[in-house]
This record gives sequence, structure tokens and C-alpha cells, in this order.
Amino acid sequence: VSATGGTPVPEIVEIVDALNGVIATQDGNIFGDTTVFLRGDRSYVRTEETNLGNLTSDADLAYAKTVNPKTRIALKHGGSIRSNIGIINAASGSTDPNDFELLPPEANPEAGKAEGEVSELDINNSLRFNDGLTLITITAEQLLQTLEHGVAETAPGATPGQFPQVGGLKFSFDPERHAGDRVISLVVSGDGESDVVAENGELVGDPSRTFRAITLGYLADGGDSYPFPSFLNADPVLFDRVDLLGEPDSDGDGDFEPEEDLNKNGVRDEAIAEPFDGVADFSPFGTEQDSLAEYFHQVFPTADSAFSQADAPPASDERIQNLAFREDTVISQ
Repeated sequence: VSATGGTPVPEIVEIVDALNGVIATQDGNIFGDTTVFLRGDRSYVRTEETNLGNLTSDADLAYAKTVNPKTRIALKHGGSIRSNIGIINAASGSTDPNDFELLPPEANPEAGKAEGEVSELDINNSLRFNDGLTLITITAEQLLQTLEHGVAETAPGATPGQFPQVGGLKFSFDPERHAGDRVISLVVSGDGESDVVAENGELVGDPSRTFRAITLGYLADGGDSYPFPSFLNADPVLFDRVDLLGEPDSDGDGDFEPEEDLNKNGVRDEAIAEPFDGVADFSPFGTEQDSLAEYFHQVFPTADSAFSQADAPPASDERIQNLAFREDTVISQ
């Protein structure tokens, strides 16, 4: 305004200054470091494995293990990831609009933030829905059904929010096959164990064997048409739903109503007590923002130990192998 000879409106200046103060505070609250751009934009997280999808899934899995060490799997939907962590810059000296650089988060000197540092603001912006985390138990057959749903809407030009991002497992799928019959190979791995669940498009082993998993409360409720409510209704005891945030009094009336009994055990479950001395306090224990912040602090806290796995094209994806782009190596690896 001053540059054009105008006079700033004091009320507007006050609002802008307050907003900038909030941004600086959040961007100065540092939890870790990355040397690479973390891919979280819609056209990627809803169509393929990304490094940010892997990172936040791994964070959720590690987080869940602090509550239940037997947790094997993490699964969320690409629609829960709303933005990249990092910046996209036009390449220096280039006039080609397709010539750009993918860079880690930029420095913010006013906030005391160095290049590559990951802040509360970065995490808030990327996981802005901040879904609650929910432990569930599913059978091998149900796991296969769940992943079939995750890739059922994959098609050229489509960006289905249900597309999965996963930890603790890897699978391949053929998008040319009919929906519901696309998963070719599926292996649950980790902690020195490897369990082949599907091979050549067929379920392998005892279909009733179970896996403890961490997912989002939104998906456990049936969001994006995930089949979890049908699993709960079929056997609430086996499904063993545990919402880390507990079962809230959603309407604030003090009564425990059937729709608030998320796991059908007949009592209102309290929030899970934080089982470790965490450093992040901007979001409650049991949320995906807290999960990612704590994971950065524990695993990638400084530039010397920064996250460094660059995002890869579909032809190089390992956890979610799209057979339209690459050969299936899920079981042979």
C-alpha cells in the first residue's frame, strides 16, 4: 500500500501482523529435517506410492507399536494427505514451464527455520484434516478385500481419494483387471517376519489369520466407502477397534448413545494415555499430526540424520507396484 502512495488501514495491519506472528511461531516449531521434497499433492498421493505417503504411514506404524507392539500394518488413504512438504521452484534461468525443481522446505529466517527443517506449520498444512488414529484387527481375507477397495477406482486421469498409502506391507495390482480382482501379490513384512497373503491374484494360507493394523478413524467409520464397518459388524470382538482419541461425547449431552459406541463394547472408552514422553504438544496424542511430528523428532531430528528418500516414479515404486508401469517383484524381493 505504501509503495502506491496509499495509507495502510490500521485494523488490517493488526490482523496481518497477528497472522504473521502465528505463522512464524508455527514455522519455528521444528521437529525434524529432510533433504528432499516430500510429495503430497493430489495427483500423486491418490494414484501411486509417494515418499510422504510412506513416511506418514511408517510414522503411524511406529506410533501404534508404542500402544500395541503387535501392530503389523499401517493404512491410510491418499485423500488424507493434502499438500507437499517442500517447495516447487522454476529452474534457474529456464523459460520452460515444465522445467522446475522439487526442493525441501525453504528457510524462514524470521522464524529461525533453516532450509530442510520440518515444522509444525509444514505438518499442519500437509495433514490438515488431522484424523484420529484407530487400531483394528483384520483377517488376511479382509486385508485383501481392503486393498482391493483401495485400488478399485484407479484409472487414467482419475484421482480417487481412497487410494491407499501403506506401511508394513507391499502389494502389486493390475489396473487393467476388473475392480475387486486387481491385487496380484501381497506380503505383510517387518520385525523379521514375512507373510505372503496373496500370490498370482489368489489368497494364500489361512484366510482367517489376523493382523493388527493402525488406520484412520475416518476410514474405520467407513469413509471413502472402506469396508471396515462391515468387518466390525461381523465380529466386534475380533475387530477390536481401539480409537486412540477415545470415544467422545459427540453431541455433548452427557449420554452414551449407540452411535458413540464405535467398537460396540457397550461402554464409552477413554482416550489412550500417551505411552512415551513426547515432544510435540500442538496436537493431541492419537492424531496423525502428532504421529508424524514425533516420528521426525525420533528418527530424522537434524540435518545429520535427515530424511533422504526422494520420491520415485511408478516404475520404481516398491510398496505399491502398479503393473501398468513395472514388473511384479513383491514376493521375489
